[in-house]
Amino acid sequence: MKTLITYSIIFINFFSQSAFAGSNPVSEKVTGKTKVVSYDYNDDKKIDLIETYESGELVKKEQDLDFDGVMDETREIKAYVSDTEPVETITRKDRKLKVYRNEKLKLFITTTEIDTDGDGKYDKTITDHEAIGQKKGEACDPTISPFLNAATVLEADITKAMGKLNNGFIKTDFGYKIHQSCFSSWGVKAFSSIMSQSMGQGLSCLSDLAQKNTKANPKAPNGALNNLMGLKRLIEKDHVSIVCNEAGYDWKGTAGHASTSKEDKITNPKANHPFISLSPAYPKKPGKGTEEEVAELTKTIFHEQLHNLGIRHGEGIEYPYSCETCCLPTKDDSKEAVTAACKICSGQYESNKAGAESYVKDAVVWGEVTYNSNQSLKAVVNYIKENPKSQSGIILFARANAGIMAPVGTEMAKILKSKFPKLSKDEQTNLDMALQYKDSAHISAQASKARVLAEANIALYYDNDPAKALSVLESNKAILKSIVAQSKKKPANTAEKYTFQQMFTDSKKALVDIWLQNYPKNVDDAKSDKAYTILKEVGLI
Repeated sequence: MKTLITYSIIFINFFSQSAFAGSNPVSEKVTGKTKVVSYDYNDDKKIDLIETYESGELVKKEQDLDFDGVMDETREIKAYVSDTEPVETITRKDRKLKVYRNEKLKLFITTTEIDTDGDGKYDKTITDHEAIGQKKGEACDPTISPFLNAATVLEADITKAMGKLNNGFIKTDFGYKIHQSCFSSWGVKAFSSIMSQSMGQGLSCLSDLAQKNTKANPKAPNGALNNLMGLKRLIEKDHVSIVCNEAGYDWKGTAGHASTSKEDKITNPKANHPFISLSPAYPKKPGKGTEEEVAELTKTIFHEQLHNLGIRHGEGIEYPYSCETCCLPTKDDSKEAVTAACKICSGQYESNKAGAESYVKDAVVWGEVTYNSNQSLKAVVNYIKENPKSQSGIILFARANAGIMAPVGTEMAKILKSKFPKLSKDEQTNLDMALQYKDSAHISAQASKARVLAEANIALYYDNDPAKALSVLESNKAILKSIVAQSKKKPANTAEKYTFQQMFTDSKKALVDIWLQNYPKNVDDAKSDKAYTILKEVGLI
């Protein structure tokens, strides 16, 4: 139809005018049911991505992340067979990741084998997990006028198309299938405008970051460019389903969730990967979204779209949260928050220890200025799992786990200040940052309880001694129970509310890692069982 075609042309024009036209294949070979497609993202006559398809299904991706002509990552994708068969195997220079889909626990469980000394043999194994169905809890200055201008035209055409719904979805010509519930909740004009701004401004921002990366160092990794081209291919090849009325999902504290692999699907309404499901709780007044609700939805759509690329929280660079703040800042996002987020969203981190440490430092700063320390803490924990006995790593852990409502990191910093008499300038700064709220009333009130968790964290993540960590926690089960109890009582004020919630979350960290992830490497069943028993006895699970 005319209007939808117009909107499609706008998307096409955006990419054709971009400095990066390399998402178009430079070669395509078909042999029987096998198709191999190659791409040159930055037009330097070197292949940056090779995709292999079997009977139309993507089964393998090989990617040159730093544009030097050498493939840095191979990703093999398989259909789900059982909880013990990986659905993805990702091979990089120094590591191999196997991603398992556990349907019983509703988790992606990732086992990472690492070659720490460069001898070609994997000598360290760590395990991590993330929920199936990536969800979002509750600078750039691109030109977005073409997208915004199209919104009013889109509205008129969608109004006409309402009588031609396909299972409740309106299929557009610009890469999306939008469920009628989104228009019923937000209004046709409002939702069309939100979609335009979310993807228009988001894509323009990634393009801007990618160009700055290339100008600064054309040989460095360019995460912004990889994500930009990934979104372009997704929009062009797969209609992304967007729904606003999913039933049967626990929406508490969740603005939206999205698929990350072809196995993901929702049933009410029905949608397969790639899909984005937005909370039906908003707007609170149908058809009358507030300025804050519209801004949040705009960010959420872009956030969830990045999950559709297979990006999961806690695995590698935290693009969804950082890019939403960088590319779609609201009036509540400070200049410092946007700057820190854009540094991460740019994705210029080398695939080595120095690159990992650089990312972790940036993530900690970003977590502080955006009040999103949970994601930065995950990055720190993953780093220290790969680098045990790292003094700088455990100090960064303390800083990431400290804050105006987070007493455990503060107590860790007190212990580490005595434990490490010799500190670098950076380490001293990180400890000082972790201790900045030590005299706050609601922090000091939790000090004795937080001390127990701090001791367990240091024992497990620095000393690599799960027996010691378990001993600390088992001998203080009464304190753990009191933490659970206070998380259920009515808080006296907002500070107390969030402090109680953070204490509850921190109480589970070490125990869950020992129980569910067998951390450190191959912890014996007795310790794993003990961790589970403590979790159950004190009411943490």
